[in-house]
Amino acid sequence: MKTWRRLPSDIQREIARRYPQEGPTSLAREFDVTETSLSRAIQRLGVRYEPKDNTPNVSLLTRLLKHGVQERDAQSAREAEELLDQGYDIYIGLDYISLNTHARQMPDEIEVATDKDYIKLGVISDTHFGSRHQQPTPLKRFMESHEVDYWLHCGDIVQGVRMYRGWEVEAHLHTADLQREAACELYPRTGKPTYIISGNHDQSFLKGTGYNIVQSIASERDDITFLGNSGAFLTIGGVRIYIWHPAGGSAYAKSFKMQKQIEGFSGGLKPDIVIAGHWHFYNATLHRNVHGFNVPCWQAQTPYELERSLYPDIGGLVIEIWRENNSLKRIRHEYWPVWVPWEKDY
Repeated sequence: MKTWRRLPSDIQREIARRYPQEGPTSLAREFDVTETSLSRAIQRLGVRYEPKDNTPNVSLLTRLLKHGVQERDAQSAREAEELLDQGYDIYIGLDYISLNTHARQMPDEIEVATDKDYIKLGVISDTHFGSRHQQPTPLKRFMESHEVDYWLHCGDIVQGVRMYRGWEVEAHLHTADLQREAACELYPRTGKPTYIISGNHDQSFLKGTGYNIVQSIASERDDITFLGNSGAFLTIGGVRIYIWHPAGGSAYAKSFKMQKQIEGFSGGLKPDIVIAGHWHFYNATLHRNVHGFNVPCWQAQTPYELERSLYPDIGGLVIEIWRENNSLKRIRHEYWPVWVPWEKDY
């Protein structure tokens, strides 16, 4: 864990602003700083912890972070519902309340009804809002220049925190609030719905404090629907799509991990299409009659990638689908690359 002096100045200001109502425990865990160092620094600034009666959720969040499970009563249920509204991943059972600080879950099944025999999808991933290497300008141009029926986002809408050593240097926004605001402002409004999952960078907030930033973004944007963490099945007019943000690094052969994922589906659960983010490259494959697409990103090469001899593909996909008898008949796709990244596009 860090000491107060090692925190960037904007994080120090954010902690000082929130400290009067939230106190040291939850803030220390969220920003990976020792509670003693944080408390001493705040005392030197003359800021005091004075929680207000209209923010009871702070006490419940602190208890959940310390102990994991709380017995349910009328007060804790009310506090938990407030946390849910704020974007925290809270489970409210009949007898207990718990805070989810991991992203593992079985994929949800979501259906979208349509009678159109021709469906056009725009597919993007890894926008990393909050990164110094984000590419919102070419992203906006791409999304506004394509008339599609639905947008699919394969995760990592924001940069996240504490992903690796030196993450502070690669980010220009260092807190959940600032990254959420940037995503809500910068993600283009095209008039068409976006279906999105969370990725490992998004989940850095979830693992720290139980805060699901993608769910919170979706609650503020009426054109964005949150489907779940890491993966979800989305069926559009009978065509079954698995939206996936995998874990771990890529294999030497770009198609290998996509093929292994397709092999992992049982016959009855096998989708028609798999689209995957995370690895920041484009690739297309056909395996077991499943069309697999690795989706490029919207982030220029970072120092982290350069150190590992990785260069990202930047751009998006447009996938055209023809249906017959409520199933996939034909598919065609096109990769729209950004050859020259924008510099300092933040």
